[in-house]
Amino acid sequence: MSIKSFLLSFVMGALLVPASLASASSLPEGAEDFALGGIHIGDSTVDVEELYGEPDRVEDNEPGRMGLRTYYYGDSLEVHFALDTACVYDVMVNGEDAESNALRKDAEQLATPGGIHIGSTFEDLKAVYGYIPKPHCDHRAPPTCAYFYEQGGVRIGFYICSEMSPGIRSIWLSRT
Repeated sequence: MSIKSFLLSFVMGALLVPASLASASSLPEGAEDFALGGIHIGDSTVDVEELYGEPDRVEDNEPGRMGLRTYYYGDSLEVHFALDTACVYDVMVNGEDAESNALRKDAEQLATPGGIHIGSTFEDLKAVYGYIPKPHCDHRAPPTCAYFYEQGGVRIGFYICSEMSPGIRSIWLSRT
């Protein structure tokens, strides 16, 4: 190998390493890292019931949720299953609707594998995911902004209304 070829290979390698490190640090390595309260997209009803027991309430084909069965656990956890496969379609943890401090505490226990939960902050998101994505904000007053991370066909969104509280109010795990 000539010196010129060696130097060209070295320079190309030096340029590629920082790019690969930056992309590797921006998200967890696999979509299996995207879970909420131990629930993953594609888990079965049996998997969820092993974790949380029988749901408090079950509804099929609710408005806006055609083709889905919804398991409700308290005021905080909703798990939606595709009716045709009985597999998890999406999961929502909502801390802002918890009516009591005890229920709010239950919502805070439902965390991602990185420990993000209701009440976690921007700093917590950055520590786990390596960056804060561009927010998607609604036009209500005060606005709620969602911060989405995606990997391997799975998305997790964290909803924050900074005018109401500095922490996450809801978390949504879904397919992309």
